[in-house]
Amino acid sequence: MAGIVVKGHFPRRRMVQVIGTNIFRYIFRGAARNWVRNMGSTAPALGSMTLLLFLSGVIGLSGFALYNLEQVEAGQASVLHVYIRDSAASIDVDALWDRLAQDRRVASVTLTTKRRRSSGRSASQACRSSPTRARAIRFPRASTCR
Repeated sequence: MAGIVVKGHFPRRRMVQVIGTNIFRYIFRGAARNWVRNMGSTAPALGSMTLLLFLSGVIGLSGFALYNLEQVEAGQASVLHVYIRDSAASIDVDALWDRLAQDRRVASVTLTTKRRRSSGRSASQACRSSPTRARAIRFPRASTCR
């Protein structure tokens, strides 16, 4: 028998089964084992990142809410009511009117009489107010424009 090569005959189904078992063992089972082993070291990092993202979102939403609140409050504070006594001299009132009209920060100056001012309020509120003429001075909303 020297010089004769004998080929071993392996059944094809057995060879496919061995290859499939090895692929599953080395690729999938090894990967799953490594994932479980590495979970111990990645869990604290994932927890830290989750906490950081959550706190960043809360801070961002809080800042956005405060910005909107500031816009609303600044819009409401853009009207200034100046109350002038009925006994004030007409010259003084006109001088104040002209001075306010020339100020570039003032958008408009309007006169509101006592009757018109108290019609929007209850009787108790109108009685508590001083007997004056009111001038509503409207400031521009340059800092609060959207």
